[in-house]
Amino acid sequence: MKDLQRQQIALVTGSSSGIGFETALTLARNGIYTFATMRDLNKSKEILGYARKDSLPLETLCLDVTDEHSILDAINLIIGKKNQIDILVNNASLVLSELCRKYYQL
Repeated sequence: MKDLQRQQIALVTGSSSGIGFETALTLARNGIYTFATMRDLNKSKEILGYARKDSLPLETLCLDVTDEHSILDAINLIIGKKNQIDILVNNASLVLSELCRKYYQL
């Protein structure tokens, strides 16, 4: 019964804007401790503003889903702080032009 009462932990990628931003806020507003991740933490001011204003269980982390070291660092940090990750929302994406440029070496 104790396991049912523990706080769930979420990791949401691509949280600096759009669907990732809204998903991270929605999870936090529903009492789920949320790690809102993004490549550029300079873009975290808006989501942190909402979290502070509404006293939400949310913090931001730098995470680049194309960088294995960045992924491992984020996971290790979360596990170190919370001992678990219950929910993963992989919302991060690459801009299509970036992919085309890389693939075709433009």
